[in-house]
Amino acid sequence: MKKRFMACVVLAIAAAFVISGCGNGHTSAYKSAISDLVSAKEKFTGEITGATSAQALAKATTSFAGSVDKFVQTRTDLFMKYPQLTDRGPYPENITRLLEQSAKLDEKIDSVIIPAMDKYPGDAGVLSAWEELSRKRSSL
Repeated sequence: MKKRFMACVVLAIAAAFVISGCGNGHTSAYKSAISDLVSAKEKFTGEITGATSAQALAKATTSFAGSVDKFVQTRTDLFMKYPQLTDRGPYPENITRLLEQSAKLDEKIDSVIIPAMDKYPGDAGVLSAWEELSRKRSSL
């Protein structure tokens, strides 16, 4: 599970660099998308840390999976709309900072999700939500 998560993180960072290396006119759309993802990660971290039931943990995980879906769709739309978006060129500082923040949040999520899941071993809702989130994060 940890290897899969790390692979997702690496792919997410690589994808972020690909999109963020785009022309100045298109970076604002990417910045907005990554900002939304960072906000979702912060919210998810707080929710899983404070989850007092298996249902709350599953609900938070499912909600975050939806945010990941939204980011992936937005990124795909940006690539389709702006074919000039590539991995060439320098990355704007504001995008680089967001990407670093996102990577740190991934580490934080990893450090709190396992203990949170350990509170509810074998709960079908938690396991299902985690599997769904793992699949979706792999597309980052």
